[in-house]
Amino acid sequence: MGETFKAAPEEVAGVAVLFDDIADDASASTDYIRAECSVQQGLGAGVLALLSAPLAATADFMSSRYGGLAAVTRSTGVELNRVAWMYADQEAQTYDALNANILFEELIDAHYDSYTPAPGPAAPFLDPVTYRKAEEVDLPLSEVGAEDIRQVIADAGGWLGDVDDAIHAATGWSPLLQFVEPLTGNWNELKRIGDAYRIAAEGMETCGSNVRAGYEQLDPHWDGAAAQSFTEHAERQAAAMEWEGPVGRVAKEMCFFTSDKVRQAAISGVQRLATMLEAEVSLENTTQALKFAVKKIPWIGTYIQVNAIVEIIRQAASQIDDLVDSVREIVEALEGFLAAMASPSGYLNEKFEEKLAPITDAYTDTKTKAELAMDIVSVADTGDTYNAPKSGYAVGDDPWADAVGGTSRPTWKQPSAGSRTPDTPSTPAASAPTR
Repeated sequence: MGETFKAAPEEVAGVAVLFDDIADDASASTDYIRAECSVQQGLGAGVLALLSAPLAATADFMSSRYGGLAAVTRSTGVELNRVAWMYADQEAQTYDALNANILFEELIDAHYDSYTPAPGPAAPFLDPVTYRKAEEVDLPLSEVGAEDIRQVIADAGGWLGDVDDAIHAATGWSPLLQFVEPLTGNWNELKRIGDAYRIAAEGMETCGSNVRAGYEQLDPHWDGAAAQSFTEHAERQAAAMEWEGPVGRVAKEMCFFTSDKVRQAAISGVQRLATMLEAEVSLENTTQALKFAVKKIPWIGTYIQVNAIVEIIRQAASQIDDLVDSVREIVEALEGFLAAMASPSGYLNEKFEEKLAPITDAYTDTKTKAELAMDIVSVADTGDTYNAPKSGYAVGDDPWADAVGGTSRPTWKQPSAGSRTPDTPSTPAASAPTR
């Protein structure tokens, strides 16, 4: 059976106000991505430099997508406020109340009357019901702190770090840093960016939850064709916003994991070099003598000793090729994920999880690995973002129409992850009349 029209205009107006507030939050998440998810401190000249362009492109694409979600939410709020005025006199079922409260009336050159609505936004509806957000959006700055990369490397080298410190103090040059340059980079900057993606994405996810809570609270107070069309539109909007949460969490894990692997590889390279030096240098100058020279003479001792160490460092550079290759594989996996974040395809790509395998397979914590796997499945199934509304809700030509046939509301499948698809097609609202 169908659904007879009914509406409480003050309730519709309350959701209009709520959607405007949610749009503010979504815009704040958009601004956060633009400000915090681009490279600010540089990634260095090592393998992490490969991520500079992909990170910039991803921030641009995602801020654009977020901006679209914010704009649709804002437009829907404006339309709902207009609808509330349409329902102010339900017995007459005319546009008189709306037309009497239209803003910027002097700029309208289109014809409108009791049976033709004036275009544009209307004044805020009087005494709307208060609809509260289910959860407030929080967008704190990332707490990932800076780290002295050269000092980390020097500390990892033990006594060799003392050698490097002395050379660096005397010449301003760090042979150890140069040695591991292919492996290193500003790994903490990558962590900061990853954490910023999580914060922004969870902010947008919260916006989606608030959209969902709003239309579910309105549901008992609005029936008919326009109400059903709004529910379908708002559900797609909420799902698209909520999809961004797993995207941000996976991005954070990918960035943190890549950062940690680069850091570990750099430390391993230095420790490998220290072992080689102990074997090589002891042929002419014992390790103990070198350690003594470091402590005795601030700039490491004799010119011969310095050059002997530098030469060994240069010869040893080829001995870390395996570390460089392993790190590059992980960085390229992150690069592939960033491309998918920026431009999701709209369907499950069977190669998506395969590309992330070098990262996900390396996790040893079972709980973290399981949570990450669930989020990756949600991200890979891009139906929710692909089916996001491209424009705000439009009430159509007959706001007072009953719903004809079918169920009283679209029945949605709710899988644990992925897109939400109606069991039976719903009839979308007609486009707003063109004047």
